[in-house]
Amino acid sequence: MLSFSILVVGSILTVSLSGFFFLIVARIVLAIGTGVFVVTAMSVAPKLAQPERQAGVIATVFAGFSLALVIGVPIGRVVAESYDWRVIFWGIGLLSLLAIFAVAKSIPATQAEVPVPLRDQLALLKKPNITFALGITFFVFISYSIVNTFMSPFLSTIMSLSDGEISVVFFALGIAISSLSIMVITWVSAISVVCASVLFINARSFSRSGNEEINNLS
Repeated sequence: MLSFSILVVGSILTVSLSGFFFLIVARIVLAIGTGVFVVTAMSVAPKLAQPERQAGVIATVFAGFSLALVIGVPIGRVVAESYDWRVIFWGIGLLSLLAIFAVAKSIPATQAEVPVPLRDQLALLKKPNITFALGITFFVFISYSIVNTFMSPFLSTIMSLSDGEISVVFFALGIAISSLSIMVITWVSAISVVCASVLFINARSFSRSGNEEINNLS
């Protein structure tokens, strides 16, 4: 609920303040709210699901982000062209306010984890595999943000596409990202199930062979 509250405050600041500097400050507040929501969703969603469905739940969360690109960006462009760009942020603030009540009503309370000291968190960066994974995640989100920011002026200025055609491009891009994310998560889950099955069969075979060997010695 904290993340949605920050989004409400950021939306109000965006539509209320004037000037480029204050607009940037308001967008930073919105970015903080979005970051808090992403981290919270990724940590809370698996706890609310059964162990065998946790990968699917994470895929659903990522699909929601892709769905926002599929639906949100084209709708935002249409609203900004038909009315005013401030209407978009009023809508974000209203939806965030409704989300606060929805989360409070539907999401059960979960046990808080013991906070990890910052020194221990930074110590994990010494492990190459963790640093590599975090680096990939960082560059994925950076590239996604750059494409999402500069694609619209590129398509309109360089490619000379109309506003309707640009909305179609964003719609197709969102569908591709959503389908790919679900496909990858499903593929990884399937591989995990196969590996677990192979390990279980090998363990059973080893146990049975050991029992037969013991019986022969007896």
